[in-house]
Amino acid sequence: MIRRSPLVLVLIGMLAGPASAAIPNFGFNGITGVGELDGQLDDRLGISVNSTDHVINIEDCAVYAGGSADWSVSISPLPSGDWQYAAAYAPPNKTCATSDANPEAVDGGCVVPRAQRELTDTTVTFRVAFDELMGETCDSDTEGTATVYFIVENPSIEVNYETIDVTVDLSAPTAPVLTEVVGGDGRFEVTWTDDVNDPADVTYTVYWDETDFTSDALSTVSHKSGIDTNSVAIESSSIENGATYYVRVAAVDEADNVSVLSDTLSVTPEATTDFWEGYVAQGGTDPGGYCFIATAAWGTPMAGELDTLRHFRDDVLMQSAGGRAFVAEYYRWGRFAAAWIADKPVLRAVARVFLTPLIWIAKLMLWIGPFAGLFVLGAGVMGLFALRRRLVGRILRDVPMEAR
Repeated sequence: MIRRSPLVLVLIGMLAGPASAAIPNFGFNGITGVGELDGQLDDRLGISVNSTDHVINIEDCAVYAGGSADWSVSISPLPSGDWQYAAAYAPPNKTCATSDANPEAVDGGCVVPRAQRELTDTTVTFRVAFDELMGETCDSDTEGTATVYFIVENPSIEVNYETIDVTVDLSAPTAPVLTEVVGGDGRFEVTWTDDVNDPADVTYTVYWDETDFTSDALSTVSHKSGIDTNSVAIESSSIENGATYYVRVAAVDEADNVSVLSDTLSVTPEATTDFWEGYVAQGGTDPGGYCFIATAAWGTPMAGELDTLRHFRDDVLMQSAGGRAFVAEYYRWGRFAAAWIADKPVLRAVARVFLTPLIWIAKLMLWIGPFAGLFVLGAGVMGLFALRRRLVGRILRDVPMEAR
């Protein structure tokens, strides 16, 4: 093993140059717009004390172009000794040197508003020009990370620095494809597809109005935002039956960039005629109210149970395409099944046996909600299958092989 004297180690350290590390007691104080941008900086830029996320999107680019902002940082308490500092910044795909407090000596895209200044105050403010920080025009369709540097140096002893990353996202997501808008009673359902954007990176906003519209006139258009699925039910007290609504949808990325709008589809919500009202309108005279088969099974409309079934139909079944199809088919065939069992006591008893747990399930799903109800129902079915397997297995174990 080679042994070196303390003097040799000191000389090696001096030849190697100053070490670099994070700046002790460093803090971010915020960003303030200059001139026309005073008070106009969006919160997504991270303008307040201790902000860690800093984003400039396409909308910001248009607002900030040609302007500048004052960035403020602090070191409290100050380190002892004689220190110099530098403030610099580089657009995406460019860097600034951090080897000393004079990064302007490096060729490239580094912008240096302060270099080799004496560090005497705990708070330092320096100006950043947005055009130089962004590095691209607002229509460049690019995305990258700009960097703001703050460097402190005690000559020949130590160099420390901090970097602040700024996401410059000038690339809008692709517009989704609006595929269907289905009207209901004071509501409508919107469905779209998106085969381009990553689902983890975007949400969607649905816009609607009684007159067709473009992206230049969205301030007065009704909308629902933050949607993370490819369909949504639009329900609002302002939606009127009989009125025609024009609907478009847009994708929104993590930087709040909004895609161009999809093509337009129109929809006219209408008052819903339930299957009993439709039956009566066609001349039906059965007094069974809302469930033909239940009336036939018990010989009475069963007002309380029928009210449960009606709420189950409206609040659960009618909220999905599959549920609406089931309701339509029930209206189509239910009265024939009811007529068939009406004069058959045994079949009426069988119908009562099957209907009673269905009414319990409807009450449960109305109480806890349809999604939780489906989960409980699925768990119950799985439990019954598991119980059946255990019972069958036990029976087979008890039966002699020759008797099987």
